[in-house]
Amino acid sequence: GNIKIYNHIKMLSLEHNIYLLSFIGNGEERKYIPGLEEFCKKVNVVLLRDDSDLLLKNIFLPQIIQCLYSEEFKLTLMKIVDSEKIDLVQIDSIFMALYVNYIGSTPSILIEHDADISSFRKTYIWSNKISNFLFRFVETSKLSIFKIKTYKKFNKVVTLSKRDKGEIERLTGIPDIAVVPPGVDIDFLFSDYNINEQTANNIAFVGYMNHYPNEDAILYFYNQIFNLIKKELADIKLY
Repeated sequence: GNIKIYNHIKMLSLEHNIYLLSFIGNGEERKYIPGLEEFCKKVNVVLLRDDSDLLLKNIFLPQIIQCLYSEEFKLTLMKIVDSEKIDLVQIDSIFMALYVNYIGSTPSILIEHDADISSFRKTYIWSNKISNFLFRFVETSKLSIFKIKTYKKFNKVVTLSKRDKGEIERLTGIPDIAVVPPGVDIDFLFSDYNINEQTANNIAFVGYMNHYPNEDAILYFYNQIFNLIKKELADIKLY
């Protein structure tokens, strides 16, 4: 998610003024601001606190949504939208979508990274911290309701796959959902790069392994696909 968002900002900045508002996990992450300022008109960050301003105050909101609510973040967003005369607000991830309620009539886009509720459920199943079945059931149910209501508040919803597009259409009936799949421009990345033949047959899988879809993906690749590749390239290595 982070790499995708970073590259998205870089590309959008070629033709648009970007005002970035983001959480940071700790003060040390402020060192990344100068790098982002190369592509953004202005970068605003808010420290994500452990004690959410909303936590346990709204029993109908999923806990993960409550944990990402910050009064400071909300007020900063409202100030930016008003003072900078923002044309369009883009919110990445349904988990941040609560903030669409604080942008007034400004047009908005939601980039939905994963519309499949089962991914959220399975992430909890594999978690060592949260194992209570009832809690998982309640949180998954609340997230489903939140998604259905929140998708409809955006002027446009963009998914990363046709499957996610179909899932949102099934849940909400929203027409004209856009699909922009992630990809890599090989010609651009390797235009000035000479691949060393001795290391050419290597594969690197990069992903946050606490996120169930990433764990599922690498296990599926290793168990179902990697051996097929090894039949053609005996020296292939997977990192």
